[in-house]
Amino acid sequence: MSVRRYLTALTLMMAAVSAATAWDPPAGGDGTGFLASPVFLAGPLSAASSESPMADLLNPAASGALQRVTLDLNYAALLGLGTETGFGSAVNLGLAVPQPYGVWTAYLGLLSSPFASMPLGTAVTGRVGFAKDVYDDLSLGAAADLTLGGNGGLGWGFGFDLGAQGLAGDLGFLKDLRWGVALRNMGIAYDPPGGAGLSGAPATGFESPFTLAVGAVATLVKAEKPGLSLDANLDLWFPSFQNAVLATGLELGFREVAFLRLGWDINLREAVEGAGQSLLPSFGIGASFAINRAADDSYISRSGWDRSEIRPSLAAQELYGDVWAIGGGVNLPLGVVDRTPPAITVAYPETPWELWYMSPNSDGVQDDILLPVTITDQRYVSSWSFKVYDAEGNLVRLIANKDARPESEGFKSFIARLAYVKTGIPVPPELSWNGLTDAGSQAPDGLYSFELEAVDDNGNLGRSERYQLRIDTVAPRAAAAGPSGADASIFSPDGDGNKDSYAIAQEGSAEDLWKAELLDASGSVLRTWEFKSSEPPVLSWDGKDAAGAVVPDGVYAYRIAATDRAGNSGLAKVENIIVNTLQPPVAVSIDLAAFSPNGDGSKDILTLAPNVPVRTGLVSWSLAVVDGTGKDLWTASGSGTASLLASFAFDGRGSAGSVLPEGSYRTRLNVNYSNGHAPVAWSPPFIIDLTPPKATATVDRTAFNPLGEPRISVTVTQSGSEEERWQGQILDSAGAVVKTWAFIGSPDAQVRWDGSDDAGRTVADGTYGYRLSAVDRAGNTGSAATAAVLVDTEKKAVRLSTDKRAFSPNGDSVNETVVLSPEVSAASRVKDWTLSVADSAGAVVRKFSGAGAPPARISWDGKADSGTRAADGGYVALLEVRYITADVETARSVEMALDTVAPAIRLSVPDTLFSPNGDGRKDVLPVRQDSDPGDSWEGRILDAAGKVVRTWTWKDRAADFEWNGADDRGNPVPDGSYRYV
Repeated sequence: MSVRRYLTALTLMMAAVSAATAWDPPAGGDGTGFLASPVFLAGPLSAASSESPMADLLNPAASGALQRVTLDLNYAALLGLGTETGFGSAVNLGLAVPQPYGVWTAYLGLLSSPFASMPLGTAVTGRVGFAKDVYDDLSLGAAADLTLGGNGGLGWGFGFDLGAQGLAGDLGFLKDLRWGVALRNMGIAYDPPGGAGLSGAPATGFESPFTLAVGAVATLVKAEKPGLSLDANLDLWFPSFQNAVLATGLELGFREVAFLRLGWDINLREAVEGAGQSLLPSFGIGASFAINRAADDSYISRSGWDRSEIRPSLAAQELYGDVWAIGGGVNLPLGVVDRTPPAITVAYPETPWELWYMSPNSDGVQDDILLPVTITDQRYVSSWSFKVYDAEGNLVRLIANKDARPESEGFKSFIARLAYVKTGIPVPPELSWNGLTDAGSQAPDGLYSFELEAVDDNGNLGRSERYQLRIDTVAPRAAAAGPSGADASIFSPDGDGNKDSYAIAQEGSAEDLWKAELLDASGSVLRTWEFKSSEPPVLSWDGKDAAGAVVPDGVYAYRIAATDRAGNSGLAKVENIIVNTLQPPVAVSIDLAAFSPNGDGSKDILTLAPNVPVRTGLVSWSLAVVDGTGKDLWTASGSGTASLLASFAFDGRGSAGSVLPEGSYRTRLNVNYSNGHAPVAWSPPFIIDLTPPKATATVDRTAFNPLGEPRISVTVTQSGSEEERWQGQILDSAGAVVKTWAFIGSPDAQVRWDGSDDAGRTVADGTYGYRLSAVDRAGNTGSAATAAVLVDTEKKAVRLSTDKRAFSPNGDSVNETVVLSPEVSAASRVKDWTLSVADSAGAVVRKFSGAGAPPARISWDGKADSGTRAADGGYVALLEVRYITADVETARSVEMALDTVAPAIRLSVPDTLFSPNGDGRKDVLPVRQDSDPGDSWEGRILDAAGKVVRTWTWKDRAADFEWNGADDRGNPVPDGSYRYV
């Protein structure tokens, strides 16, 4: 019997330990045996998913689909347990390294057998292989090995293997059927010198050259619960094509974490020769444990090996002659097999709506969807697809890409497959759909959904969330129109209540948002509106921009537009909107603040003067005189501009022809323009006054001597109605005025006349009278006169008069002196004279004297005898004349005022610009006045030409007042510059 049977059993048992199986592959005999290699899950030839580098010892294509770096290490002890004693060892080390272009494998084994029944000596085998999954269901591989060793001498052997392994899928009751074929040990077989088998044949014990092997494996039973599976394999070996070996095995697995394997083989030649094969099966048990190590910065973590597996196993096999092999091993795949589908991230656009909208109508707006996508996988993405479904779930568009590996068409394509390097397919950063179906037609409007799928090279399928979108190619519908009719496009938002707004009727389809804009002639947007209701409502534009200011006069346009969720736009416009807020400064003025239509020829007519400077667009006008209740008492009206005269004469009579009652009235002017502007102007109030001023006046004496001693004056007692101004006058017998008084408001109750004229001179002897008179604003005249008063000074031989009643010796060359004029009778008989100036207390401050008759003029400069200026105040001059006859005559002047201080007043106004237009803002100009008491004042407003337009008077001191911008008749003065004096 050949020793090869035993050697084969031993080495295959070691392979079983390494691969966690106890399946016993066939052995050759008489030069037909071979050194078996590690066995794995599905058998030596047909396993398509082996993760043992030593699997390539049986079929070099076995590692073609390997995805993880994998280590194998095992040891078997050779024990003589019967008549033969001794101890031997077998050690195996394997490594598999996957690369994108294929999988490299390496193997190193040591065998030592001292048994007489197994004189194998010592041998070392090294092997390098390469495998590649050329197709998804086919792997090819090749390997070369070198063996060195001997048993009393040195021998060597070199062999080359080729193999293929494929997937056939389900076949009847056989599930997941896999097959394999290998042509092994092509070269020089290793046959160590010095050994002999029990039959005396050379003890090569190693694999026969040029061995063909075929096999298959399938799942017979697979129960999801409780997680059990049963696989079976069947292999045929043809060593050197001179023998046949049948090998079979079973594997019982539990949830892929534990297994039990049994294996048998039948050698045709040994069976024929009666070599006495062992009927005991080889057996093995194993388990799989996950390693989950905390990630860190180490090389292991960076390589992804912190999550790996460790698979320990035990096996036993009776070899020959009571020699048993018992061993253990460990299989260590680094990392984990990629069972995770590709991760798909779709940047679905954020919108205010639950759906995404598109309108593939070639308008350049939302014509397609553009989706940023990211697809990542632990290994390689082999295909992706973008699918669009209609509302019924029918696939209407498929955009896909798959691994661009060469197709199996012809020899060149097959060679390209061999040279192909796994890289995965490129994933575009963005995916787009233009709304076309797979048939090339435009998808109709409606609801659609889409999703993205990706498959990696392990067949893991990843799928994104299914998103929805709507195709909408119908643009929003809009219509807008302004008011109709003549001049309907013109309006004047001036707040006068007429044509202040512009109504725009508009309608449209139901949309999320309508946006309206007001544009000026240059196209600039001045104001916007947003309508979030389903349809745009009627809009009334008040003529204002976004800041709330009325827009300038001009031509404007209005447009309303909406863009729906799909980007379709609808637009409507209203053009030629004319804003005309021209408000000409219409006014009406009067020439009198009061008049008296009594036919006396004085202020009988009031002139009404309409002021309408802009007459373009004037439609109609009306002029009316109204009373305090607003009732029209006199009217005039017309159409167009020709009928509006420059002035109208109002004679005080109403529409009935009779004179209106006394009272206050106003004039109203109404003007209507085509732009809707309808200004109303009012004249100042005027008074119809038919009643003349009333007055009384009496004197307390009818004769007096103003130069006598004691001094005597005439007291006038008077009264009068309240008027603007009264005048009191002393008239001589010829009617000439010699003395006047002025009274503001009502006359003073009494005045005293000392017999002097306005210059302070004593009037000539004669008859005089007093008259109190006034002319009111309406031209009515009223007066009162007293009885005649006789002035008689003839009995006086001496008289003293002055040229003025007041003077101011302050050095300003104005009224610096007062001239005292003595008059004496019998001047030739005057011995001497004395002229004294005394103050109000009677103290003499200045004295003049001389011999003979006094001079006709004596000038007093206001200085006292000491040379200093006398104090301001009242003074009188006393004249004493002594005659040579010893007669003494005296005379006294009227009181004189020495006043060196000019009237003083302080003026102030808060502003120098005001607008008396009745809008409540700066309608009057307040004038603040602060004057010293004792003086009468007159205030005047003068225009730029110096013409007085308004006057005021005050007695004793000036008072504060407000100017409303009107003249003395109450008419508003024109805009311009004025000054107050």
